[in-house]
Amino acid sequence: ATAGARRGAMAAAGRRAADVVIAGGGLVGTFTAFWLRALGGANAPSVTVVERDPRYRTASSVLSCGGLRQQFSLVENIRLSMASMRFIKNDYHQIAAPDADADDRHGPKRVGLAEEGYLFLAGSEAGAQTLRENHALQVSEGATVSLLDRETLAAQFPFLHCEDILLAGFGTANEGWIDAYTMLMDARRKATELGATFVTSTVENVRLNASGERVQGITLADGTEIDCGTMVNAAGAWSGRLASMAGI
Repeated sequence: ATAGARRGAMAAAGRRAADVVIAGGGLVGTFTAFWLRALGGANAPSVTVVERDPRYRTASSVLSCGGLRQQFSLVENIRLSMASMRFIKNDYHQIAAPDADADDRHGPKRVGLAEEGYLFLAGSEAGAQTLRENHALQVSEGATVSLLDRETLAAQFPFLHCEDILLAGFGTANEGWIDAYTMLMDARRKATELGATFVTSTVENVRLNASGERVQGITLADGTEIDCGTMVNAAGAWSGRLASMAGI
């Protein structure tokens, strides 16, 4: 069935519908909308993004330092971070404005990538062992991370007091920070251009099917109901509240 047919089947008179509803329009939610529309081709799902503040005044995406790192203990996080950096370096033109000049189509320049690395310090043997285990996982996934003993750490970062440090992990490439607001605005503009709809509101209720196993729709703060086949929880610090509405 086409996306239009699915929407028609889901929507009752006077109700809105989308194949996918994304709660939260920060970087995660907006890029989810972008990729769903960009990769779906003729059968791309209809996407509605619910974001409470289109100016993003209190959004984690823009209030954070915009950090990107590979030093995680969960393989999915490592892969997502590495994919994000590859996108910035190689594929940013996909969300550039049609009239963008060469600099604005080049991700690292556009978002002011500062590839300075992250430094993790361990002051106990237990912490050092955790760094070693994480490092092994990170390197196995292709991450560029080095383990530094106390002497190497002191030589490379002479401003640090290293007497109580046993081991350090340092990202030698593909870690740093960006102008997250610029990246978010570029992604939102492109997602909208591709057909995603952004709604200014909050999700106040989640409707489940009879078995309670799938989301069937949501209710917005103004009472508007949106039927959907899938809901993506990208609400950041508010994800717990939203998950509880779905019985999670």
